[in-house]
Amino acid sequence: RPTMVVGASDEVDATTRRMAQASPRASSGKPLQILVQRALYHRDDPRLVMGLTLLDAPDLPDDVLGIWRANGFDIGQIDRRQLAMWMSNLPKMINSSVAVLGPSPRPTPLTLIGKIDRAQTVRALDRNGHLHSHRLVGGRWQLMMNVVPSMTGSANTPHLELLPHHYGPQAALLPRLPQEKQLDGTSFTDLSISHAIPDGKVWVIWADCIQPRENEPEVAVDETRTGITGARPIPQSTDDVPLAKAMLTGKRGNDRVQIVLLITSAP
Repeated sequence: RPTMVVGASDEVDATTRRMAQASPRASSGKPLQILVQRALYHRDDPRLVMGLTLLDAPDLPDDVLGIWRANGFDIGQIDRRQLAMWMSNLPKMINSSVAVLGPSPRPTPLTLIGKIDRAQTVRALDRNGHLHSHRLVGGRWQLMMNVVPSMTGSANTPHLELLPHHYGPQAALLPRLPQEKQLDGTSFTDLSISHAIPDGKVWVIWADCIQPRENEPEVAVDETRTGITGARPIPQSTDDVPLAKAMLTGKRGNDRVQIVLLITSAP
């Protein structure tokens, strides 16, 4: 399981500094590791929206970036040396946790939203532009993650495997290992990523769901941003939500909140 470091809002600065100070590893003897920060923000703060729009696009294939955007996510990239300055212009985090991930025989679940106490209908587009509706009851939202050596770059460059997943326990006739049980549920395989984390860079993942004005219907996904052949805007409904919104947004008391993920190579 990943090593977890959890911080309240007054401890977050130290977490951010740790990410900003991470440097490319020089020795092949050190294990490959990925540092993942899960930061919680007030979703409606305009400083968060502005800061996220300033990020560069990551070095990912167009079809990969396109399918994520078609499902309501966005992914940005920033130089690690600029991370502390960029984050200083964001609103104060509500809280934060950090996971240190290394190579593993099986993917490691990174919990995003746990203990879901109601049913959700989640809509997702596949790579062919077909819409799928998933009725999910309880469980939790997570990213399945693993780290493997890069097949094309330096042997010291972490290669990240990432897959959105909704965990829901399933009955089985035969005994299973805990690592097998954690794969129960629904995997969104069309959104799988397998890519090296660029040296000295930080990936930032969030839900691109800027809210419409009062009495204005929610804006559908813009086809021109998806890069997927045959993609179309996701139909809107009051009964279901896009995948990114289900995984990365919610309410904390009366406040609407958003999870922002920051991913880089560990020091």
